[in-house]
Amino acid sequence: MRSKRICRGKRRKRGRRRTRRGGRRRMREEKEKDEKKEQEENRLEKERKNRLRKEDWQEEKEREKKEKQEEKLERRKVTRKIKTRQFAQ
Repeated sequence: MRSKRICRGKRRKRGRRRTRRGGRRRMREEKEKDEKKEQEENRLEKERKNRLRKEDWQEEKEREKKEKQEEKLERRKVTRKIKTRQFAQ
C-alpha cells in the first residue's frame, strides 16, 4: 500500500514528467536520425550522378579519340593513292 503514502498531486506529476521527457527526447532522436538518413541519401545520389557524368565524359573522350584516328587513317589512304598515281605516270 505504498501508493497511499505519496500524495495524489506528486504521483500525478511524477508520472507525467517521465512520459513527457522521454517522448520529447525520442521524437528529437527520431528526427535527427531521419535527417541523417536523408543527408546520407542525398550524398549518395550526388556521388552517383557525378560518377555517371564522369563515365559519360570518358566515353565521349574515347569516341573523339577513335574518330580522330579514323580521320588520320583516311588521310593516309588518300595520300598513298595520290603518291601511287604520281609514280604510275
